[in-house]
Amino acid sequence: MLVPVETAGSRLPLLLVHGMFGVLPWRRGRALAEFLGPDQPVYGLEAPGFDGSRKPRRKVPEAANEYLSEIRRARVKPPFVVLGVCGGCIMAIQLAQSLAVAAQFAGEPLPVPLLILIDPPGLPGHEFRAEELSPEAAELLRDRVSNWFTGARHRLEEVPFDLDDPRQLAIATEVGAAVEWSISTYFPTPYSGRVEVLGIELVAHLVKRAHWPWRKVLAGPWNLETIQCQHQEIFSTRAADVFGWIKARLDDVTSPPAAAAIGKRPAD
Repeated sequence: MLVPVETAGSRLPLLLVHGMFGVLPWRRGRALAEFLGPDQPVYGLEAPGFDGSRKPRRKVPEAANEYLSEIRRARVKPPFVVLGVCGGCIMAIQLAQSLAVAAQFAGEPLPVPLLILIDPPGLPGHEFRAEELSPEAAELLRDRVSNWFTGARHRLEEVPFDLDDPRQLAIATEVGAAVEWSISTYFPTPYSGRVEVLGIELVAHLVKRAHWPWRKVLAGPWNLETIQCQHQEIFSTRAADVFGWIKARLDDVTSPPAAAAIGKRPAD
């Protein structure tokens, strides 16, 4: 579901992709939009189904294609900058892939000049089938998602359901669990577009090692920077630094960096 955060502005629209449980962090999106200023359009993508009307797509590529259709219906035109955080990085990559394939078939220019990944997760060794999730494991997953929603109440502030309504929480838990399962079991196909990665030290280690899975996914020009903090501090105590880093990357889209910096890869 496409959610407008800031629709005004002349710069390339920024698409914020939902996280591991399908929820768009509204407070973070609005704070980022305010930081970036009124000339930067910002849109969010949230998983469908929190109102109980339907279930989210079972596969990441199917969900990304559905989001692409939402973007087209809203007549938000490419090119875009796509941004994913943590588990949302997997969906962000696939959305960028879907946009690129659609543009290629239509004979259109590059639709995503920049993909931004912040603290991406580890990658599975292969794609699992959804039916491999046993009833016991499914129950544990639902418990974890429900506990995360209730525990994240103060961080999220706004969610598309009533946390105090057991029925709505149960529906949201099913949606969140489905989204997490699809994301956490999907290995993205190699992406050839430009990517900027910001990660904590442990994540940076996962991304930059030549023989580890992320190097199979980042097939085009990419750059990695490390932030010295814990994951939960990225958008709390370090939010101003991270927002500044994002803004600098967005500025690069309209004012490309020096050629030596494009596609720079960290030493192994």
